[in-house]
Amino acid sequence: MLLLRKSKGEGNAWNCTFVMSCTLTGLVSSVVRYNPQVQRKFDRLMKKHNKRARVIRSIAAIRARAVFHMLRDRQEFVVESSFNKLSMQDEVQWTVHAEQRKEAKVKRVAERCRNVAKALSMI
Repeated sequence: MLLLRKSKGEGNAWNCTFVMSCTLTGLVSSVVRYNPQVQRKFDRLMKKHNKRARVIRSIAAIRARAVFHMLRDRQEFVVESSFNKLSMQDEVQWTVHAEQRKEAKVKRVAERCRNVAKALSMI
């Protein structure tokens, strides 16, 4: 295993973060080819950012977070846990909630406008 010396500071003499980063980046490069869920995420991020290195690093960060939680909770790794989508029911509820918030905001803005109009009419 390749371990690099840090150039400054005396604590944490072996820089394993670099090794982890390279390992996860290599892992994601392989996973993108063979896993359809990760491929969809990769394609969506490529449309947005158009830089392969940035997209691979983003997916590697997602993968690292999933591995951390897997080790912390002592559970098996499940791909869906790191690349899950909302169920149809949750998506409908979220949409309804978003519409309600939008309507409430419109009402608040209208109320403010009425208050400003009253204040201006008093002057």
